[in-house]
Amino acid sequence: MSEHFEHKNDQADHRQIFFGLCCGCKRERNDVVSKWWIGLLLLAYMIVGVAGEASARRDDKERGRRVKSRRVAMVKHTRTRRVRGKRWKRTRRRLSLRCQKMSSKKRRRRCLKRLGVRVKRWHRLHWRRVAVKKKGVSTKSAPPSKVLSAPTKRTMDLKPRLRAANTSETDAAARLNKQMGMALPKDLPVRYDEDHKVRTLQELFTIVKRSNLDLRILRQQAVQAELARAKAWAILKPRLSVSLSYTRNDNETKLLESVLTPRDQLGMRVQLQWAFFNVQAIPLLNMANLGTLQVAHAAKQAKREVMFGLTRAYYGVLLTEGLLDIARRTWDNSKKHLKIARARFQAGLGPQLLVTRALLDQAKAYQQWTEAENALRNAKLALSLLLNRSNFKFRTKRPQTPTPPTGNRKIWIRQALQKRQEVKSARIAVQMAEAQVTQSMLKFVPTVAAIGTLQGQNAEGFVGRNFTWSAGLAMQIDVYSGGTRFIEVKEARSKLFQARLKLAKSLRQIRNDIAKADIDLKNAKTAVLIARGQSLLARRSYALTQAQYKAGVSTAVEVSDALNLYRTALISVLQKELNYDVAIVALQRAIGAYNP
Repeated sequence: MSEHFEHKNDQADHRQIFFGLCCGCKRERNDVVSKWWIGLLLLAYMIVGVAGEASARRDDKERGRRVKSRRVAMVKHTRTRRVRGKRWKRTRRRLSLRCQKMSSKKRRRRCLKRLGVRVKRWHRLHWRRVAVKKKGVSTKSAPPSKVLSAPTKRTMDLKPRLRAANTSETDAAARLNKQMGMALPKDLPVRYDEDHKVRTLQELFTIVKRSNLDLRILRQQAVQAELARAKAWAILKPRLSVSLSYTRNDNETKLLESVLTPRDQLGMRVQLQWAFFNVQAIPLLNMANLGTLQVAHAAKQAKREVMFGLTRAYYGVLLTEGLLDIARRTWDNSKKHLKIARARFQAGLGPQLLVTRALLDQAKAYQQWTEAENALRNAKLALSLLLNRSNFKFRTKRPQTPTPPTGNRKIWIRQALQKRQEVKSARIAVQMAEAQVTQSMLKFVPTVAAIGTLQGQNAEGFVGRNFTWSAGLAMQIDVYSGGTRFIEVKEARSKLFQARLKLAKSLRQIRNDIAKADIDLKNAKTAVLIARGQSLLARRSYALTQAQYKAGVSTAVEVSDALNLYRTALISVLQKELNYDVAIVALQRAIGAYNP
């Protein structure tokens, strides 16, 4: 009606304008032509106005007819629903009595089960049929537990989309499980290592010292170094050699009555040799002793690295166990969210999208839990490799936070230069290179040895005795060896320069390690404080969003985002705290104070 009044007002305004033009034309022009044109314009305008009024009346009648037909359809639907409902109740009562009259208990139970399936199917198909065939039907009379969404114009026109959307929440969950290829459990199973024995970090240190393959290899290297030192000492010790011989001659040789060569000739030779003046052996003995010390320092360094690797692996297992616990907590939160979404949907306070979104969050939580459990298995396998165990079953216990070292970088560097095994090993390498230079230069000095020999045979010979002996001194010197001694001297000096460069590199590396460990410790401490604050805020945000969702203020997307933020904050707190402990251990290792 308001549109009709506006249309009439517009026509009145146009008429006033044309009457003004007509009057103005009468004043200005009095010729006959202008009067005819004005008359034609007025006639055309009156025809257009009458046609507009007729179309407006026609639209009003059509609108009233639509409203009336919609009301009639609603009344007819209500009557039809009541009639069909009464008819279905009578049918259900008759079938129930028929099932109760059956003689066999098994057949009676089967009949009642089929009747229940028919009841559910009738409710689902009845309301879907009403939503598709009856346009403009109100959903207020339909129970919210039997209808998924209110039939609107858009859903009435799109039948395939309506069939995909108007399903029960149970069917939606089943379809989601089918698409995933697996069914979501009602609750998470118990941890696979629930009954395993708890092992502390100190207990694992004891096990790794006894059974680690790298440490056992280093023990054998230490034994070999001791044997090499004993072999070096053998150069200065005397050598005793004994030789026996037997010879069968064709004839016996005699001179007068004495036998020179008997037919069965026996011989014996005993020789004692001692290089008492061998200056080349002195640097060799020194190198053997230094080699033993170097192997011992290398073993200590390798032991420290193995222990540090075991500590990092143990903290890695702690992290994966924490992730598993956080995934279980996320699963519980997603279950609560799904319960609230179903309650809102069944009460008719929200669409099925709420339930679908909650199911998706629950599926994500289950996937996170599965990934965390597999990561825990992999972490324990890596730790079992360090322990030299095929399948070491254990559970971890978080150790106390280590005490950070006191002092500053200068004090730490001074301590590291005294305690680090790398520095000691590099200094020993320099001393060994110096001894090698000395040994190559002493090759120009002669060697003096004492030699004693005792010979015996079963024939007296010309001397008339069976045993003879001799003693003497022997000096040996290489006058010319093709220039190899000079080359060896140059090579030894080059190795000495290389050893000194390695020592300087080790000192520089230690300073850098201490500075890096100090910076990492400060960053880890700051990150722990920030992560704890973020976790507190994320927990408050999730609680507020959950309360608002229960009140119907927030949406399911906001709850899902708050849940993801809360889970991320918990993971961040766990990682930062464990990283802080590992950073303290790394600083102790850089200083040389880490000796578990």
